[in-house]
Amino acid sequence: MYFLFPLSPLTFSHLLQKCFLQEVYCLNWDNRYLSLTISHLMSQYN
Repeated sequence: MYFLFPLSPLTFSHLLQKCFLQEVYCLNWDNRYLSLTISHLMSQYN
């Protein structure tokens, strides 16, 4: 699966790790949910 976000590799890796470890691993791969999750994680860097 690919995400179209202008992230640096390090930030992208950090987001993926946080996402997988805390939330996504126990949920279905729903595109809408992933979009919301990524948006939520992204907001922490703003």
